[in-house]
Amino acid sequence: MADLRARLLLESIDSAIDQVWENNGLDDWRAGDPREADCYAKFEERCPNQWDAFFAETLVTHGEHALAILYKSDRTEFIERYESGFKYFHSKDSSDAHNPWEDWISELVGQVVKDAIDVEVSGVHCGCMTLQGSDRPIVFVYACPFEVVGGDQDGMTSSSAFSVDLAALARLFDVTDELQWQVAVTERRDGVDPRISVRGTYRGNPVELAILQYPPEQAVPASQVDVSELEADG
Repeated sequence: MADLRARLLLESIDSAIDQVWENNGLDDWRAGDPREADCYAKFEERCPNQWDAFFAETLVTHGEHALAILYKSDRTEFIERYESGFKYFHSKDSSDAHNPWEDWISELVGQVVKDAIDVEVSGVHCGCMTLQGSDRPIVFVYACPFEVVGGDQDGMTSSSAFSVDLAALARLFDVTDELQWQVAVTERRDGVDPRISVRGTYRGNPVELAILQYPPEQAVPASQVDVSELEADG
């Protein structure tokens, strides 16, 4: 899912650039420009440090803490273990390791972030992770934590408030079977995060989408935010 993180980041950059052109009445000019998100497959090559951070966070998100440490400390050993595991789970005749979920889930998450979520703090990205449920994949979306730059809390990790357009969210699905808002008295209670969840069908695929109020505890900062600029804007 690291490539999905890269694609979402580039899509958010595209959207920000689109807004600048539109604000100046030049959206028609911008319409003919290539999109950064179309080049997300080159992200690892062009931004290796950020890719490494995305990949390590993905491993941690899926509970592979030891592999995340190995990925950072001994890349050769990590590759050997990864290839060994891949050969175990895939037959020799399997020439396509493409995850059939990847395309439509990537599209779904991208639309949710673009059309249904409005993050309060500029520069904060959204992250996601996917698990296999009993009858459908479960996709979790959340606003990534960020590192505070400047001010009394310089270097600390924080998170941004955000709003969700429920009507826009429901419209993304072919069929919406359930739309729920789960609340909790405290931030995290019995290991369950407050969330908005949708069970339905997207592009003919059964899926459950959960927008978490708080990022997963293991999530690492995905960006830096200069609070002095926020204070100046305020």
